Amino acid sequence: MLYILFFAELLMRFNYWGIQSLLVLYLVKHLSYSYPSAYHLYGTFTALTFLFSILGGFLADKVYGFKNSLLIGITLSLLGNVLLLSTPHLFVVGLIFISLGVGIFIPNNSNLIGNLYQQQDTAREQGFSIYYIGTNLGALMGPLVYGLLAFNDQWRPALILSLCLNLFFLLIFFIANRNKYAGSLNKAYLERFPVKKTTAFFATLVTSIIVFAGVLLSNDFKMLGVVLNVVCICSIAYIVKRAFTLQKKTRQAILKLLMVMPLSIVFFAIAYQIGDSLVIFTDKFVDRSFFSWTVPANIFISFEALFIVLFAPLMGRFWQKSKAKKASLSIFTQFSAGFLFTAISFAVFAVCAYKAMVQQHLISLAIFIPGYAFLAIGELCIMPPLIAAITKDIPKALRGSVMGLLFLLISYSAYMSVIIASLTVSNTNLHVTPAINYVHIYRDLLLIALVIAGITFIIGKVSSGQKDCLRGIQDA
Repeated sequence: MLYILFFAELLMRFNYWGIQSLLVLYLVKHLSYSYPSAYHLYGTFTALTFLFSILGGFLADKVYGFKNSLLIGITLSLLGNVLLLSTPHLFVVGLIFISLGVGIFIPNNSNLIGNLYQQQDTAREQGFSIYYIGTNLGALMGPLVYGLLAFNDQWRPALILSLCLNLFFLLIFFIANRNKYAGSLNKAYLERFPVKKTTAFFATLVTSIIVFAGVLLSNDFKMLGVVLNVVCICSIAYIVKRAFTLQKKTRQAILKLLMVMPLSIVFFAIAYQIGDSLVIFTDKFVDRSFFSWTVPANIFISFEALFIVLFAPLMGRFWQKSKAKKASLSIFTQFSAGFLFTAISFAVFAVCAYKAMVQQHLISLAIFIPGYAFLAIGELCIMPPLIAAITKDIPKALRGSVMGLLFLLISYSAYMSVIIASLTVSNTNLHVTPAINYVHIYRDLLLIALVIAGITFIIGKVSSGQKDCLRGIQDA
């Protein structure tokens, strides 16, 4: 069952990141968008996809259950791909359906995987490491395959592939649906099912269209920040309110996760530089020659995903062995390790920027690429353990909303990463990004990561000490 859900995740990410990688070029070359308009639509599509995950989690908790929410997400994505192929006038509407469908799919597939394990199963984090391989395989392969299919601006084969993948998603869903862990409708709402289901579905669809269209028509990227702020605050307030209606132990577990989850905003705001400032840095300052071939700068975006795929099995075994030996690391200690590796990663990038500034020659790949490897290890210390903790410690009635909040926070990271990347641009010429700006920004990012690593390490040690103290009292 794990590998069925793993394959479904791989295909959905493959489809989503493939379309995303083509979006700007398709809008500019095929639909005659201006560059600012194309970037605005690209940013809106990316951020709102993760924002809609909070809706997907809420619907799963309140109305549909995990498996039915998964079906809705796949179906909406399928309809969106049909609209992309139909006519240019419906292209943006198709993107809205895909954004909403993927947003609903993401938190609920994670929760289905969590349902495969018992509460104290030591294999849980290894299972999520395997799941994370699927996520990053899709992110790695999607841009490459879609880019080849759209070679010489032949877009239609790539869009047809996207449609076929969604049809295959439905097959995967129906296979997974036979498993007892797949989840079911919320029994508390079964008596009102016809009205509740219909109302919830159309309210979600209309709200999503209004939000997407409002952000797009505002023609102001700051409007996206306002929307994300409002939704984040409301979502956290709702979860905190629900937490105080539960038992003390459960409430403490929820509040503990709510303390650590906002740190994912900082991590991904830093990590997403691989798709923002680091692409421009690579294009301008890195020697990309490989034998007789010059590697395109955008290919480097896939390097972190490649290292995640390589390292995830090892990290999964490490987490499982630590659990089995009862030497389990707290979520704070795992975050500390993640931010430490992130700091090392940006130390590498800062050194590369300094060498580019001082020596005035292109940076060797041998010096530059290890930065992606360290960043991948950092992400593996943060995301799989965090997702595993949500599926383990959060009660089923609230799990979808908390998982949706996590991906909502990641959407906020995408917004923040654009602001950080803009700091590398010259104040006097918006078309110039001097090396010294990269030195300063990457230095500041590594310092931020180091400070957070230190703080979370201390918190982890204090929380572990309290547990040891309580255990000693109980033994006495």
